[in-house]
Amino acid sequence: MRDVRLSGQQWQRIKALFTEACERAPGEREAFVRSSEPDPDVAGAVLALLAHDNEALISPLAARVASLEPGEHFGPYQVVRMIGQGGMGVIYQAERSGGQFEQTVAIKLLRPAGAGAQVLVDAMREQRLLARLDHPNIARIIDAGIADNGQSFIVMEYVNGRDLVAYCRELNLDLESRLALFLKICKAVSHAHRNLVLHRDLKPQNILVTEDGEPRLVDFGVARLLEQTGGTTEPSTATIAGFTALT
Repeated sequence: MRDVRLSGQQWQRIKALFTEACERAPGEREAFVRSSEPDPDVAGAVLALLAHDNEALISPLAARVASLEPGEHFGPYQVVRMIGQGGMGVIYQAERSGGQFEQTVAIKLLRPAGAGAQVLVDAMREQRLLARLDHPNIARIIDAGIADNGQSFIVMEYVNGRDLVAYCRELNLDLESRLALFLKICKAVSHAHRNLVLHRDLKPQNILVTEDGEPRLVDFGVARLLEQTGGTTEPSTATIAGFTALT
């Protein structure tokens, strides 16, 4: 999937145009989209959604997430191990090698919350949301999309660290050191809020501290995007991957 930065207005148009296109016969949809939308990015996104609006593609994944074994390849990445699982899906550590660079990543395979094109909508929306965030204490998103087998995924920066509480206990940190960590976490959360993103699942397990003592905020799987409306800031009714807040 091409990395396209879409504005809020473009995403509103995508949703509206996709709904209109679905009301037409399958053979008429592509021509309708191309004739109705001059913006190539909007038209391309809608056509991608229509192409994936196939019940046979998604329904086998409705109840489970594809399982990956160590050594198995997922696109350009080779799986190292599973590092976590839960209601949102399964996360694997993986390595990208060959080409021009090597990189360790975390691949999150999302547990589908619905069928058809909605899964792709969710993956594309989370990619747009996380792409807003550029902060040293927030794990970066690298890629997102739909694999050939219909599995929605997000590739994130791999953070090698311990959760916040475990780190503080194991190093027996004093109050001043704990407050220093807390201030960095607050700055990361503030950065997300300035970019109109609410994490909604802040807990020690989602705050990893690296060996050099830097906290990293991870897993925006149930984040909510705030939208600017007439000079005010309001919560969007959409939630990433269609899930409600877990904590």
